[in-house]
Parts: sequence; structure tokens; C-alpha cells
Amino acid sequence: MRTRYQDKRARGAIPSLLALPEDALSVVVRGLFNPLRPCQLVTFACSCCVVHAYVQGELCKLRELHAAARMLSLKSGYSCRDMGEASVISCINKGIEPCDCSTLARISASGALSQLRDLDLTITQIGDSGLKSLAGVFSMGFLAQLRTLSLVAGNIGNSGLSSLLKALASGGLAKLEALNLAGNRIDDAGLSSFAESLSQGAMKLLEDLNLADNKMISDKGFQTFTKALSMGALALLEQLWLHGTQIGDPGMLFLSKALGKGAIAYLNILDLCNNQISDTGLKSLIDGLLTLPHLENVYLSGNQFGDPGMTALSHALGNGAMPSLQLLFAGTLGMKHPLLQSVCESRGINLKGNINYYSFI
Repeated sequence: MRTRYQDKRARGAIPSLLALPEDALSVVVRGLFNPLRPCQLVTFACSCCVVHAYVQGELCKLRELHAAARMLSLKSGYSCRDMGEASVISCINKGIEPCDCSTLARISASGALSQLRDLDLTITQIGDSGLKSLAGVFSMGFLAQLRTLSLVAGNIGNSGLSSLLKALASGGLAKLEALNLAGNRIDDAGLSSFAESLSQGAMKLLEDLNLADNKMISDKGFQTFTKALSMGALALLEQLWLHGTQIGDPGMLFLSKALGKGAIAYLNILDLCNNQISDTGLKSLIDGLLTLPHLENVYLSGNQFGDPGMTALSHALGNGAMPSLQLLFAGTLGMKHPLLQSVCESRGINLKGNINYYSFI
């Protein structure tokens, strides 16, 4: 029950509000405009007829956006209230489409998701148009606290990537630590643009980068990427996932040179499974791996290695290369290679064959 004192304060608040200049009242309205919690602005609008008339246009926008937000909440599995309070939003295989990205962008632009740290849109059909919608709010800093962004299997090509890179260049995602673009349509031209963005200082805090299963990435694009690495563009990188591309022996030579410069000295996971790497490429890679004291997990299965490559790897490990190595996926041949088995056993390295990547989604 309201006290007499509260009633008196409420009656006195209305003249105070009406006395505010229009620009100040606009600030109040913007602060209360929250499509995930519409009752805030609605309650304010009901304070008096004059205020209600003033905010009528914003109320119409709020109703429309709240209805869209409710549709998104049905898909995502989050209630509007939960979405507004969440630091993590995960929409894995929830049927998210470009129109949903537009809704998510509009909600973000209201400031209702300013606390969001992790956004996972894995297995969607957002495409380039959906990512462009999100990139707009990224650029403006409405999701400045974001640390992890996952866009796995989102049907994203070079055009969508370009929009994301512009947002990254603007500094709107300056705190981003993990970026997952696996399973999209990025090719050599897209990777070259990505490398250029890295060279210009975007994503300096990135620790985890996944470009796997972009099957149109080859040595040509990878060369520009490794040049950016050589410049120290990803000096804090700890995890690099590159399985399922068309990178081959030339790419391993480029990567080895970058590693030799200490470009990603903190790397602890390197994934090169299911590429086009032969014994020659593996031998080139080994030279670079000698410079990685923190490397713990290496994934090499599904390539074109033979006995010469496995023997070279065995000798390197036997001589103390990769001193922190704990897990090695070396394919069926590696599992049966006597010298590699012996070295791994003596060093306590867990030697495995092939890997099932469904466990990463």
C-alpha cells in the first residue's frame, strides 16, 4: 500500500517532468526504451496525459519491436527478461535467419543487450545479409563487452565477412577474444581481407581463431594470413583451428616462417587436420613447431603423410621439440608408427588417430 508521503511525491513528480526541456525528456525516454522490458516506458507514459502524448510515437515503435523480440525469444529459447539479463546467448541450430539478426540488431541498438559477453549463432542461415545487420551494431559499440562471437556454419561469404571486418576496424568489438567462422564460404580473397584487417590492428586481443571447413581457402590466401601473423598481428593467439581447408605444403612453409619469428609464441592448440599436407609440408612445419614452448595439442590427421613425415616428427619429438605437448592426433598411420609410438610413450604424450569434429559444435 502506498503511503501518504509516496502519493505526495508521485503528484509532485508530474510537474517536475513537464518542466523538463524537450531534449532532457528525450534522454529519459531513450533510457526507458527497452524492447525486452517494455513496462518501463509504458509506466512512464501513464504518468499523465501530456507525457503519454509526448511518447506516443516511441510507444508504437516499442510495441512493434517487442513483438519481434517475442518471436525471437520463441526461436532462441530465452524469455525476453532472460535475454535482457544474459551474459551468454546461445542459439545453436535454432533456425535463426537474417530477419532474426535484424531484430537482434535493433534490440542491441536500444542498449538492452549491453551486458552480453558471448554470442553463439552456430548452424544458422543468417548469410551475408544477417551478418551485415549485426555488423552495424558492432560498429556502433552497442555490444562492446562481447568476448566470444561464434558464427559457425552460417552460410557467410566474403561480403558478410567484409561487413564484420569493418566493424572490427571501428573498434566496436575491441574486447573480442574468440572468433569462430568455421564452416562458411570464405575463400582466399576473404582470407586476404581478413589478413589486411589484422595487419591494421584489428583483433589484437584475439586468443582463439577458428577458420576451419572454409573449403575454398588455399595456400594463396593462407600466405597473406601468415604474413599478418609474422607482423605480430595475433601475438596473444592461443588456439588456431584450420581443419578442412585446401592448405598444402606451400602453406606449411609460410606458417613455419611465421612461427620461426615467434609470431604466436603462446599457441597451445594447432589444428591442421584434413588438409592437403604431405611429408614435405610436415617437415617444413616441424621447423616452426620447434619455437612453440606452450603447444599442448596438435591435430594432424587426415593429411597425406607417409613414413618419412612420421619419422621426421618422431625425431623432432625425441629431441625435445614441443616440450609441453600432451595430445597428438597423427592419423591411422601415426598410431601404427613404431618410432612415434615409442617417443610419445616415453614423453607421456597421448597419441591418437583421427578426430570427430562434431564434438566441437
